Amino acid sequence: MIRFFQTLLLTCFLLATIAHADPPPQPVHARPISEAWGEEYEAAGNYRQAFRQYCGAYQQWQIIDRGNAKRGILDPETQENLERLLKKIARTLEKINPPPAIPEGAVFAAQKGRAFFKLAKDVRDFKAAAEQFELALWSAPEVGDYHYNLSVSQKSAGQLEAALRTARLAAILARDKTEAHDILALRAEIEAMLEIQNRGR
Repeated sequence: MIRFFQTLLLTCFLLATIAHADPPPQPVHARPISEAWGEEYEAAGNYRQAFRQYCGAYQQWQIIDRGNAKRGILDPETQENLERLLKKIARTLEKINPPPAIPEGAVFAAQKGRAFFKLAKDVRDFKAAAEQFELALWSAPEVGDYHYNLSVSQKSAGQLEAALRTARLAAILARDKTEAHDILALRAEIEAMLEIQNRGR
């Protein structure tokens, strides 16, 4: 009987110790295998297949980024990975002739996003527009206009941190000096809004 109570007390002590212990370290996100395959295809001169693999890897980081956003987390590592992969997507896209067709679903989602934005009457409508542009980017991350329009929609919805990060992605895909200038102006406006917002806290 004494041994039973000793064992019970020891078990309770161990459970209490575990409950108050530091949480285990979070797993580090490994680089998607599709990115490595993309690099191999690119080195071999198969740019179309490399493009597909890079887009697949980008989708995996999109999933992580969306999960972080739902928890209110802005992860610099995820942003760096998205920017790195988008540069690879843009690089291989330049070497594909004819360029890959934009999926119909992406085109439709972008058109719906523009409609939500045009008809918007409140923040919810701007958020709906942003959701549609995110959907378009799921299958067509190479379209700079979708990134730009997503950033503008996020800005209008008050999602300034997200809008700034998206604008940085749009800048990677700028096709000429005019687009680069427009994106730079958008980034400047968002940063000014953030500074004003933070000043009022």
